[in-house]
Amino acid sequence: MANKMVFPIIRDFIILLIVGAITLAHQLDFRVGSNLHIRGWFRGDITNSLPLKPDTVAPGPAAAFAFGYPLVVMIILWFAIDGILTNSFEKNDIEASDVSEALSSVPLLQRAANNNSNTTSLSNPTVGVPDKRNVFNWGQHVSEESTPRSRKCRFALYQFFVLCLGMCFVITVTTAIKLMVARLRPDFIERCKPDYSHPDLVIGLNGWIDGKYAFICTGDEHEIIEGRKSFPSAHSSTALYGGTVAALLLYKRCWNRGTRSVGFIVIPFMIMASIAGGLLIATSRNWDNRHFATDICAGSIIGILCALWTLAFNCYTPSWELDGSLSKVKETPLSTLDV
Repeated sequence: MANKMVFPIIRDFIILLIVGAITLAHQLDFRVGSNLHIRGWFRGDITNSLPLKPDTVAPGPAAAFAFGYPLVVMIILWFAIDGILTNSFEKNDIEASDVSEALSSVPLLQRAANNNSNTTSLSNPTVGVPDKRNVFNWGQHVSEESTPRSRKCRFALYQFFVLCLGMCFVITVTTAIKLMVARLRPDFIERCKPDYSHPDLVIGLNGWIDGKYAFICTGDEHEIIEGRKSFPSAHSSTALYGGTVAALLLYKRCWNRGTRSVGFIVIPFMIMASIAGGLLIATSRNWDNRHFATDICAGSIIGILCALWTLAFNCYTPSWELDGSLSKVKETPLSTLDV
């Protein structure tokens, strides 16, 4: 079984590298601003004349939350929670499996499909099992030759691939829109430091300064380029993507387990904290005069939608919980042991 999985994993890893390379190349072009649309502005427009302030949340910490936080949650769930049960599963027939436990973390849509089927969910828990033709099928592949540990390792790698793929998609979409729209930031004028006395400048009706007169900006070139990338907010899209993915991981992997082991408050609190962390990073961009409210809302929507899109990969419910191919080993009571 292991040999059968090597080629699909390598193939999808190469695909992920290609997607990452495209995202990186796009980012390099984004930093230089060679394809950036040059938008004009109105002289005296106060919406673009706010003071330039330092970042409340710098790009480094924002990236750590957006990608590092869901990755840490993923690792904790697998090694601290699911890892405890690594040796507590055994192979068995579907009919003999603990179906109520197997279905505890099945997505609601699939659970509804089970309940609406001709047979009951207890006798037919395989409804909604991922088809072999699905993307990244090696992450959900079930074989009699596989072991619980190998399945868990493959599924963990599968989750990591989907996390990386989603982040690349968020970054590429956000930066592409930034380059096309090129909306001026609220602090653009202070970045630009325009010289309105330039002899070649022609001020139009109502004080309109066309983008072709961008040469009147005397500020730092990098700051000027960054000042033309307001819509949408990349901090918002990446932070809400990371926060939403972490919340989905917490909900799917330990909602039922968490309520039994650590109470009814901890897991809901962590889920709300994940979303709240992303929202705080997003709204800080308005405090810092980096983005308008509409920029933050658009970025947040992109991040949340891309996080929900990862549900299409079925990377939150492993195959052994979908089809009941593994069930918990029943512990032998001490009273039945030979003395």
